[in-house]
Amino acid sequence: MTAKKKTKKPVPPQFAKSVAARMESGAQLREAIELAVESQNEPVSALEIAAIAGELVGRKLDATYVGLLLRDMIDAGKIVARPETLEERKIRCEGRPLTGRIGNLYFRAGVKFPTRKTAVLVPGVRLGLPSTKVTSYGKRGAKFRKVSTKSAPSDLATLIEQMIDERMRKTEKKLERIRAILAE
Repeated sequence: MTAKKKTKKPVPPQFAKSVAARMESGAQLREAIELAVESQNEPVSALEIAAIAGELVGRKLDATYVGLLLRDMIDAGKIVARPETLEERKIRCEGRPLTGRIGNLYFRAGVKFPTRKTAVLVPGVRLGLPSTKVTSYGKRGAKFRKVSTKSAPSDLATLIEQMIDERMRKTEKKLERIRAILAE
């Protein structure tokens, strides 16, 4: 058996205009990502690159998609990447316990790859903080909830006080609803 060679089909004329616009949009995105990497003096992560490039193109970008484009740019020799070192990871986690996978850092090609010394390079983007947590798995997939990034109180009495206050607020809301129903 011989394998058939795949030939690329030409784009139908009715779609040529939209395909050309899409390719141009992709080229602008690649340029924005390259500019985001070149504008930094320290290595950056895909999440930070997505935030910077997103501001440049005027829309929110997914870090996973940006990571795929970064791989293409690495293959083309426009940027270089390496895994973060343990020291860089400690800086990124800002004293919190080290969890998760080691991240990749990206930098412009042709220059010595520096070490990262700053925890937050892009305002609003903090690395190493989970934003959601899987609470349960059901028939329709995973259910997520927001994870609080606030530090937990170290004093047990403070924790109990917070729990009581929260419970009291919920009870007050229920009581207000009951009073509204009875008033009708």
